Amino acid sequence: MTNAARAPQKGGLEDIVVSTSEICFIDGQQGRLVYRGFDVDDQR
Repeated sequence: MTNAARAPQKGGLEDIVVSTSEICFIDGQQGRLVYRGFDVDDQR
């Protein structure tokens, strides 16, 4: 075995792409979810 440093592992599903979507957009950096062109946090 070597004592070489290992790259740190990321927790959870960070940077994991499960599928692409034509109907929604998720912006994790801004904390936004847009569904069919409407921000889910917008209230009418």
